[in-house]
Amino acid sequence: MTTTSASRLLPLEGGYNLRDMGGYAAADGRSVRHGMLYRSGMMSMLTEADERHLAGLGIATVCDLRRAGERTKEPTRWCEPAGVHYW
Repeated sequence: MTTTSASRLLPLEGGYNLRDMGGYAAADGRSVRHGMLYRSGMMSMLTEADERHLAGLGIATVCDLRRAGERTKEPTRWCEPAGVHYW
């Protein structure tokens, strides 16, 4: 089954570019399982509907790779109330 870029994109109102990384091939020939790894852009403007959608994905950990100043200026607030480990 071929996964298109459009089918990877998850619908969020206030989030930016949240995508399921499932389907990408790994170096050993296997592929990443769908629903296991996501990547996104800025998540500081999530709506309540977005937060409910994210809660349904079962995300356990968020690794925010932005610089400290970016994280301070546009914080990701949904992790702590949702019980998600924020790193």
